[in-house]
Amino acid sequence: MVEHFFKQVTVLIVLSVSLKAVVLQVEPIALKIDAAAGIWGSLADGTITHYVNNAYYDTLVTDDMGKHTQSAAGYLYVSIKHPFSRLPDIRFEYVGVKGAGTIIDSPVPDIPFYDSTTHSEIFLTQYDTILFYNLFENIHNMTVDMGVDFKYVVSQYVIDDLYVNEKSDSIVPMLYLRGRVERVFSPLGFETDIKYSTNGTSTLYDIRAKFDYTLKMKGLFQPGIEVGYRVQKFKIDGEESSFLGDVFSLQTNTNLTFDGLYGGITVKF
Repeated sequence: MVEHFFKQVTVLIVLSVSLKAVVLQVEPIALKIDAAAGIWGSLADGTITHYVNNAYYDTLVTDDMGKHTQSAAGYLYVSIKHPFSRLPDIRFEYVGVKGAGTIIDSPVPDIPFYDSTTHSEIFLTQYDTILFYNLFENIHNMTVDMGVDFKYVVSQYVIDDLYVNEKSDSIVPMLYLRGRVERVFSPLGFETDIKYSTNGTSTLYDIRAKFDYTLKMKGLFQPGIEVGYRVQKFKIDGEESSFLGDVFSLQTNTNLTFDGLYGGITVKF
């Protein structure tokens, strides 16, 4: 997992620098590239209800995901803005979160759940492709973007003692809104963004708020740092949902929250 994350960071840096260099050589297009990579200390909380149906067990179990410590999740993003107003700008994001839980309830008493030794794990790898338009930029020091996010979620839910290892994947369309406050020539900025999707039965959202500090340097790029807070919600009814239900299998209902502080290295081109 760690090795895979750092490979993605390397690819991100190489692609960003190469893209900017090509643009500068071809013609002076006002292309803006913002990129970052860092660590999110995400803490999982909530429950998973799963219908176990295999050769060994046929029962409904409830999984408490709130009894374990934080887990470091690597993240990265790159945002590309161009001067062609009729075409959307684009942003790519990656984050991989995980959580560990304990089975706390089952209607079958002879399964050893009640001694809190039956544990579980959940993995949610997320790739976001965001198409957005800039509503306004640097008006009274504020910038606002709005668009649509196509979040590709790969999930894996594991209960080793019950022989459960379920994988699923889905593309979830989400509304995207981003706001930023930054004074001209100031190195300090505040930014927040939200991705949101619901179909009435299930809801998924992803909210971030951060402060960043950018070194105003002459040259190809400007490095910086960012520190913020992030929260994700996965409230999924596997049986009743439409497009959101595919995030997990039909046998799995979730009411999960991942939240915590994050920090990383930024670069602007």
